[in-house]
Amino acid sequence: MATVKTVQDKTIWIGIEIEGYNEQTITQTFKAAEAAGEYLDLFASKQNDYGVNNIGFFGEQGVVIRLHDKIQRLIRMVWKQVQPKNESIRDTWLDVIGYGIIGLLTHDKKWDATGRT
Repeated sequence: MATVKTVQDKTIWIGIEIEGYNEQTITQTFKAAEAAGEYLDLFASKQNDYGVNNIGFFGEQGVVIRLHDKIQRLIRMVWKQVQPKNESIRDTWLDVIGYGIIGLLTHDKKWDATGRT
């Protein structure tokens, strides 16, 4: 299980115990951790720009609707090779990660949409 710690109130540190895994699994885990770190930077930026009420107002059902929109966009871009002017496939995948995390937090009653955190 991952360990999450705050360091000096400014840095989030995530530790993952990798002992006992094969080299390929460890390599892929490092790549996933790098992608997760990139996403967390984006997550913090979007939360700061839009606030927590933006996504959380309609609860878990609202997150499902937003996630559905992103999946539909991916289908158009990947299967139909349609490239929108304002969002890349990569940007859309990052958004899918975000809505998945927010959906999980909402489902687990850990997402405070009031802004009180």
